[in-house]
Amino acid sequence: INMLEKRHTFGWEYAPNLISKKDSSMSGLITISRVEPTYSESFFSEHKEPIAKTPKLFLATRYKLLGSDVSLLLINIHAINFKFTNKAFKAQIESLMSIVGEHNGPTVVAGDFNAWKASRIEILQSLAKNAGLKEVEYKNNAEGVETVFGNKLDYIFYSPLWLKNIAQNNTVYTEYLSSDHRALYAEFALKMLE
Repeated sequence: INMLEKRHTFGWEYAPNLISKKDSSMSGLITISRVEPTYSESFFSEHKEPIAKTPKLFLATRYKLLGSDVSLLLINIHAINFKFTNKAFKAQIESLMSIVGEHNGPTVVAGDFNAWKASRIEILQSLAKNAGLKEVEYKNNAEGVETVFGNKLDYIFYSPLWLKNIAQNNTVYTEYLSSDHRALYAEFALKMLE
């Protein structure tokens, strides 16, 4: 956070869900942008991870679009992981999609969904489709997307009614090693609705 505090040209929102008792260090989600958000709220999962007893979360931020009366909704998620039934996972994704459903404007949802089994993938894709979202596809370096049991963990979804994905620019950056997940990049153009 100290590095980010020095960069006043960025708008950033941080939502910690784990604070170390030993040294007060924090981990969680961060969303960084070139502009300040007009809204930011973190949503903690009702269910907690079994051993650490910590909730997972998603962070919703909105950004005013220049020359428009609509705003961009961006949701960053780290989904519940170590639950063997789908109840907690489904509850968290439904909560996220309800926020998407309330927003009238372009939307991007991205993060570590921990969709490590087929039934989780089905839930995620069904709820995203019902919310009017489409998955970003990666043809370049697609093998770099983090997987468990052959299933992708990380996804980006967007609202195709409002946004056009510039598919040739979708990239998985495998050279960044600051996380156990690779950075996913997607570029969008705002559609002009009539």
